[in-house]
Amino acid sequence: MTQVWYSSYEKNNYGDFFYSLIRVYQPEKVVELGTLTGYSAYHMARGLKANGKGTLDCYDLWENYVEHYGIDGISKSSTQENLKEFKNII
Repeated sequence: MTQVWYSSYEKNNYGDFFYSLIRVYQPEKVVELGTLTGYSAYHMARGLKANGKGTLDCYDLWENYVEHYGIDGISKSSTQENLKEFKNII
């Protein structure tokens, strides 16, 4: 399955930037507030996996996206699907 991100970060190719930050700073724990569909989380998790250490906690208010932003199809389960290969990190 191909991930659906709904992220301007993807259009601007920030994934490599997030990955590089994690690789350089080698954090033990990363917390992301505002995960949406998980684009930045995916790339930070890639960095943590490459580092061989660290965890990532993701938080968002998925239930508000349709009501406040008119974005349908975004849910916690769709985000979990996008990030499933990193379930031991996230």
